[in-house]
Amino acid sequence: MTLPDIQKHSDSHYLISGELLMHTVPELARQAGQVLADASGQVIIDMSGVSRADSAGMALLMELQRLARRAQFEIRFQHLPDQLLQIVRLSELEEILPISA
Repeated sequence: MTLPDIQKHSDSHYLISGELLMHTVPELARQAGQVLADASGQVIIDMSGVSRADSAGMALLMELQRLARRAQFEIRFQHLPDQLLQIVRLSELEEILPISA
């Protein structure tokens, strides 16, 4: 198992990697809250490093979106793995979550 991680690549670009599962996402959500605490403007969350995800991964996306709204910055998710994108589509959240290719 690869523990998830979030890393800042620039002022507006962050990379999430690892496995987004029910038992790993709570800690990543806490970590992401700290990493994104000073974010502003438009923030890109690159998910290309995610190797595996379940519905907890979708919950993480929603939590990060809530965090962005509270902190008043825009957030966009890029390069979701197919597994996570399918969960988002099945949950009919494509219109709610800001996802781009």
